[in-house]
Amino acid sequence: MFTDPYSNRTEAPTNKNTVDDVEVSWKDILAMIIAAYQVIFPFVAILALSFAVIVIIFRLWVM
Repeated sequence: MFTDPYSNRTEAPTNKNTVDDVEVSWKDILAMIIAAYQVIFPFVAILALSFAVIVIIFRLWVM
């Protein structure tokens, strides 16, 4: 009634993706740089804007 989809295999599967076969192109490096920028930039922007707001409030308070 039910057939095994793996019954017609004659050889064991081999892992062709070993550590030695990994190649990194410039597109991968560029993608990682863009991804890091997208993750880090909001934190840096929020930190800088928070610092600017604190400086403005302090200057208004001192006046």
